[in-house]
Amino acid sequence: MAPSAVLRSCNTASTSASSPAFRPATRSRVHCVRVQANEAFCRDKVSSVRQDVSSKGISYKVAFVGAGGETREVSCPDNQYILDAAEAAGLDLPATCRGGICGACVARVAKGTIDPSDIADLSFTLSEEEQEKGMALLCMTRATSDLTIETQSDWGYSLGVGEWKGATGKFSAKPDPLVGVSWSELKKHARAARAIRPALSYFKAFIEAQARIWSPEDPDGNIILSVAENRLTSDMVKERLHLSAADFPEDALCYADMRGLPRLRAALSNLLESTFMKGISVDKDDLTVSAGAGAILENLFHCIAGAGDAVLIPAPYYPAFDNDLQVKCGLDAAAEAAAADCAASAVAAAAAADGLVSCGDGHHGHRRRVAALLYTSPNNPLGIMYRRETVVEMLRWCLSRRVHLVSDEIYGNSVFAEGQSFTSAEVVARQEVPALPHSERLPELHHVVWGLSKDLCASGLRCGCLHTRNKLLHQALDNLGYFCAVPNPLQWALTHLLEDREWVNNFLATNRARLKASYDKLEAALKEADIPHLRADSAMFCWVDLRRWLPPQHPGWSGEQELWSAMCRECRVLLTPGEQCHASEPGFFRICWAWMPGDALPEAVRRLVKHFGGRGATTRRSDAEGRDGPAAGEASAKMDDVADEI
Repeated sequence: MAPSAVLRSCNTASTSASSPAFRPATRSRVHCVRVQANEAFCRDKVSSVRQDVSSKGISYKVAFVGAGGETREVSCPDNQYILDAAEAAGLDLPATCRGGICGACVARVAKGTIDPSDIADLSFTLSEEEQEKGMALLCMTRATSDLTIETQSDWGYSLGVGEWKGATGKFSAKPDPLVGVSWSELKKHARAARAIRPALSYFKAFIEAQARIWSPEDPDGNIILSVAENRLTSDMVKERLHLSAADFPEDALCYADMRGLPRLRAALSNLLESTFMKGISVDKDDLTVSAGAGAILENLFHCIAGAGDAVLIPAPYYPAFDNDLQVKCGLDAAAEAAAADCAASAVAAAAAADGLVSCGDGHHGHRRRVAALLYTSPNNPLGIMYRRETVVEMLRWCLSRRVHLVSDEIYGNSVFAEGQSFTSAEVVARQEVPALPHSERLPELHHVVWGLSKDLCASGLRCGCLHTRNKLLHQALDNLGYFCAVPNPLQWALTHLLEDREWVNNFLATNRARLKASYDKLEAALKEADIPHLRADSAMFCWVDLRRWLPPQHPGWSGEQELWSAMCRECRVLLTPGEQCHASEPGFFRICWAWMPGDALPEAVRRLVKHFGGRGATTRRSDAEGRDGPAAGEASAKMDDVADEI
């Protein structure tokens, strides 16, 4: 769908009446028909009321007018219904009941006179206004003079006077009884075309690689490091969830609050207050639960952005954001690409000082309204946290321009570096924003996304939540939640799991320890191989610089794809290409190191080094302009600069 911009502020007056999320239900007269295309298919065909009458031996000329002025003339005897005469002449016009009831055969008599008296109750289907305008039911109407009839082509709907757009009939071919279009035609439409594209270019390789996964018993298996999932502590979740799911109440099988069960939202608010939102009060009514953080983001942007709007995302960023924002919401793809050029900490203030951003290139460039700034902290793919002052600057910029700020904190409880902790942007906002201009806009514009997929090793459960103090937005999400609600039995089980504070605390501590143990193994192997990388402190990613292994003859993005393919094919190691993360230049890769056991990580590095040329601590490459590429030490320094910026 291509939504209008529907939510600009928390005042009712600022919402668009065209928004499906906010639009009140309206009642209108609709002709409902059962669609059948021929006699064999039409079991409900009415025939008992169709009457045979004597003929006076007169035939009338009936000109049927179709789309584009196409005209077909047939002879219609005075004792034959007009629709029957048309079909006898080879025309195929819309019809269903053949009894003057459904209205599917409606047409407009532009010239001439007719006799519809065989229809028992014409007013049941056609209003007086429609009859006065010449509307007729051809299935049980006879000609009483020569006629000119405007036809229509809709086999599934009775068109009223207010909807009549002139002749649209098509005489050349009989329609499919299913009354639709072929998929080859449908996929040309913008919505279908967006959905056909794969969400992630590397996901097929990920699925195929699972046919043979590395294990101590199969040391030559595939080492999958391309998907953002944590499997290190999923055993604890499975065991505890099994206990919680066994005894859900019967009413969990019925409809409930589409924003999430109140008890689950209370458990989530307690969890947030005791972890990365510590120090503030989290009202359960400020939370909306949905089937995963992806659904939360899609519904959120459905409400706060219009089709073609720009969403600024500091790059590099989570590869699936493009699909999350485009596939249904239709946010401008060029704006997405432009957003990727924003420095990680710059919030695009210079590029969009007037609330607009340039999209496209050359003379095709155009300006788009900036609807939101979206970022992830802890960061995917960098594995580090944004500094407090960076968050404050983003808040300042968004409040001053009335731009929504969306903080994706899906890894908020996955900080593993000793002495480090993550603080939510909501905490920072409540502490810092009162001193900023336009602070009254904060509840309207600031939104935090979290979920169980990453921090609780449970991406398959599909449970995410949104924290916002925008009450009107929650009202919209209550409507949209019907389409993506979390099953009530699962909500019941998750509620019991989260209410077990002793278990939650033990799980989070164990998960942090396992994350650190695995990351330490990876980092030790990278250091041993002198592979430049950004030192991570959170989440489950490591951003590595493999530019020295780009093929000299193809140093650009095609070379990165060639390198990635060689890793998969020759080394059986799957990483995420930097291009998919909107990296600034080719040769950077994301390692998702929590999907495999820790012992597989040094083996992955060993395979890469063995195939692509040893340690190469001072290996250089030539880029497209002939300049020397960075040595390992220089690349590491560049990585440190990135960390300092964020």
